[in-house]
This record gives sequence, C-alpha cells and structure tokens, in this order.
Amino acid sequence: MAVRSLEVPKHGWEAMLAHAGLNPVHHSSGVDFTCSLRRRRFAVEAKTARSIPAVRRELKKAASQIRDGGLPGIILIDHTFAVNESQ
Repeated sequence: MAVRSLEVPKHGWEAMLAHAGLNPVHHSSGVDFTCSLRRRRFAVEAKTARSIPAVRRELKKAASQIRDGGLPGIILIDHTFAVNESQ
C-alpha cells in the first residue's frame, strides 16, 4: 500500500498565498514565488522540515535563496513532520 505524503506541495503554498491576496508567481529557479502587496514585490521561499534539526537547515537555506534573489522576502515552513517526530 502506498503511503501518501502530507507535506504541502508547491501549488498548495501558491493557493494559500493567492487566498491571502498576495498574487503569487511561481518560479522554477531562484526563489519559489514572488508576491506583491501594495505594489511592493517580495520573495517567498516555501520549505518542509522533516525533523527538528532540519528546521534550522531549511531556514538557513531559504534565507540564503531569498538573499541571492535580491528582494525582501518571507519564509514559509511546514514543520508538521518535525513536531510529530518530537512527540
């Protein structure tokens, strides 16, 4: 029997950003998305951490990707697996 992943796929993040009115544009390289709010563009990196140590790694990686992109940005992190692992 196949086990289904519960992590949020990129299009799931995109739907959440769109629902928030942030007009996301998905990118295949560089940052995951660019969004706009009040005519200001910003980068969005979406990550999934599968363990507590991975949370820090993913945050550092996302911060680096945003910095390299040259826009201000935010990081979205799904840490469901990490939290469940620690219980």
